[in-house]
Amino acid sequence: MPNLIKLDTLEYPVSVEEFKRRFPNTSFPAQIPFADFGYAVVFSTPQPVHDAASQSVKEIAPALTHKGTWEQRWKVDKKV
Repeated sequence: MPNLIKLDTLEYPVSVEEFKRRFPNTSFPAQIPFADFGYAVVFSTPQPVHDAASQSVKEIAPALTHKGTWEQRWKVDKKV
């Protein structure tokens, strides 16, 4: 299941399960209209190629793309 971002605070990640807990008295259709509730789906992207012996990879805040969608981002750091 995808992660979500809360658009007014940029809270991330928010799972679909957590989203549903935040609206306990709401019945959702199969295709949840997340935008109607102020959330957006964050599309997964693959981790970048890196040298695991000398580098580490961590997920950072998602980015809004020129297509108007949110995408997962990664940062590669040297291991200390």
